[in-house]
Amino acid sequence: MPPTWVRTAGRPMPARDQSEVRTGRARALLAALGVLLAACAVLAARPAGAEAAAVGFLDPSYQSQQPEKFWKDATALRTKVLRYDVYWNEIAPKRPSKPRDPASPEYDWSNLDRLLVDTAAHEVDIVLTLWRTPRWARADNGRGGKPNLYSWAPRLSDWRSFVYAAATRYSGTFDPDGEGYGGPLPLVRFWEMWNEPNYIGALRPQRKAGRPTSPALYTSILNAGYAEISRVEREKKVKLQVLGGAMNRGFRGAGSVAPLIFLRGMKAARATFDLASLHPYPLTGRLGFNDGTQAPNVTLHNIGDYFRELDRLWPSKRYRVWLTEYGVQSKPDRYGATLTKQATFMRQALNKVRQTPRISGLIWFLIRDEAIEKRGESDNWQSGLRTVSGGMKPAYRAWQARAPRAR
Repeated sequence: MPPTWVRTAGRPMPARDQSEVRTGRARALLAALGVLLAACAVLAARPAGAEAAAVGFLDPSYQSQQPEKFWKDATALRTKVLRYDVYWNEIAPKRPSKPRDPASPEYDWSNLDRLLVDTAAHEVDIVLTLWRTPRWARADNGRGGKPNLYSWAPRLSDWRSFVYAAATRYSGTFDPDGEGYGGPLPLVRFWEMWNEPNYIGALRPQRKAGRPTSPALYTSILNAGYAEISRVEREKKVKLQVLGGAMNRGFRGAGSVAPLIFLRGMKAARATFDLASLHPYPLTGRLGFNDGTQAPNVTLHNIGDYFRELDRLWPSKRYRVWLTEYGVQSKPDRYGATLTKQATFMRQALNKVRQTPRISGLIWFLIRDEAIEKRGESDNWQSGLRTVSGGMKPAYRAWQARAPRAR
């Protein structure tokens, strides 16, 4: 019998070779199926939303002093979000004549305007943290200590006006020249109320007669800010998010209140917020990720204690959490990790974020180190991915390898 011909890829093939083709195709299909099943297994093992967290940086000095280098690094590091501290005492060193009007001439928004326009041009989100009380707005009228100390609690009426003015200016509808030439300023969606309010260096007073008073004091600041942000939402028809908490890990002594104790005080004072925020730094850079911290203090090591307390206090909310400040110091800080260890601890932190769906964002403190002072001890930090002279640390490549590519 003459051979039967089949058409394969446009050329004739003898029927005796057809079985070999089918066998090859079957093997290819099985191999492809194996790859697909393996990929599915990987996805199944990864928690839902594990790569949803936005990651980025807080580094105002680098951003303002060397913007071209900053944005080159920010792009290379796949930055999705920045955080920036808005110092009320610098925006309004004198009481504004029209405090709720963002165009009141006493306000100086110029640096912040430029930063936000730049950030929007790079399609990066931003968290604005509002804090630092001007002397004229202190609730104690300057009687509680050094007259220029910004950590004293504000007069709530003045605070509300400032929050409203800031949120209105950055509602995506405000045109600073009023004539449409430059168009409106960008929309800011994320607003954090105060910075580390459980620490005396950021909010005073912390205690009265030995008992913590800062949780209730902070909650009054938080709720007043929340009300003003909500008002701007209604007026401008935009969706905004208020971050509440912003606590540090907790320190020994009367100058700090442990985060979980602070959280309970916020609940008792009826705190209102959309997202919880926390600064769970390790005890030292040398100890890094696994620092042995236990409740009521919180670092990334025992952040599960924080989630459990959030859920116990607000069982119906299931709040998502932003780590709005985190970092691991390296040498030459006297308590810093080696450069290699810093990169290892960074990888562990990023892995923790990827594996924890409730963490919506991680903001690392510094791309570039600050300068060391006084023989290795200083208030400055060496948690950057570059040295102060610009050299690239191993942590730089570690971040690039582990940071999520998309939200």
